[in-house]
Amino acid sequence: MTRLNIFLDTEFSDFVGLDLISMSLVAGTSPPQEYYVEITDFDRTICNEFVIANVLPNLNKAPGRAMLYDAARDDLRACLEEFRKANAVVCYDNVGDYVRLQELLYQP
Repeated sequence: MTRLNIFLDTEFSDFVGLDLISMSLVAGTSPPQEYYVEITDFDRTICNEFVIANVLPNLNKAPGRAMLYDAARDDLRACLEEFRKANAVVCYDNVGDYVRLQELLYQP
């Protein structure tokens, strides 16, 4: 069975607070399948200077993709359902990205 790589990237508030701001998944299919969500109820008061200058100004540019954390959980689960039977592997370059994915999927 061929392995399907799903590439993950997140943006979060700070390396201390780690409040999820946005998440992107891109599946190595042809054409690539993409998933993107922005969390609207993250704590903006704990964002570091980099996030304030470079991440926050780029939010709200994907119509219909901004939602509350709990709604994002349901949305992500629905997106991943189609990969349930695939030999999928999540690829990430920062363990913090993977931790944010796990939190969004499984923490109440």
